[in-house]
Amino acid sequence: MKKLMFCTFMLASIVLLTGAFPASNAMAKTTKSQAKARVHATLRLSQNVLGIEVTIPTLLYTVENQATSALGTAIDANRYDVEVQAGDVLYCNTLDLPLAVYYTVTAEDVASGTIHISVLS
Repeated sequence: MKKLMFCTFMLASIVLLTGAFPASNAMAKTTKSQAKARVHATLRLSQNVLGIEVTIPTLLYTVENQATSALGTAIDANRYDVEVQAGDVLYCNTLDLPLAVYYTVTAEDVASGTIHISVLS
């Protein structure tokens, strides 16, 4: 009688455990997503003229993140807010002219939250 009760208990336990945790879920490996978070950074464009750094006003150029096609938002007359992550390429174009600047965002840019691009220096 004790063996029958023990076997019944074991069988019930196995049924409950396999019902609660299907074998396909138990065998599946869990992997963490390695997606990088995008951060907001301040972008400033400047040019050296006769040894003096001159900031280019935001009215004269646009900034587009090539990875997301998102345009930068002007914060003030001299700075843009851009959403980036390391490795993104920023396309800066002045007055829709064929001359443009491509800049690859670095990990240091993301860490500091500021991006400074010096044109023709």
